[in-house]
Amino acid sequence: MPESKDAARLAMETILRSKGRGLDAMSDSIATFRRHSNAEQQKLFDRLASARSQLANLTLRGLGGDKPDAYRAQLKRYEEEIDQLEAELSRHSAEFATDIKAVSLQ
Repeated sequence: MPESKDAARLAMETILRSKGRGLDAMSDSIATFRRHSNAEQQKLFDRLASARSQLANLTLRGLGGDKPDAYRAQLKRYEEEIDQLEAELSRHSAEFATDIKAVSLQ
């Protein structure tokens, strides 16, 4: 039903609901990990939250007045920092490592 606006709206609502549930579950998991973590891990979680926030702000702001290469470099820097912090937290918690695995069709 590629021409049906109702079908398209239903599909989009279904996708958004599913994504919202996934985000809620992830937020709950991270909150649980934070509650059961030591001071060092708490600092890592704080740095991770900050890096994710900075990446989101940069992404939402868009290119702005930046040169494309500089903008992409900043995005890459935040993405690499997030990956590094997630890896560090994974070394401290097998449960966290399992929870942050990328979602794939497999």
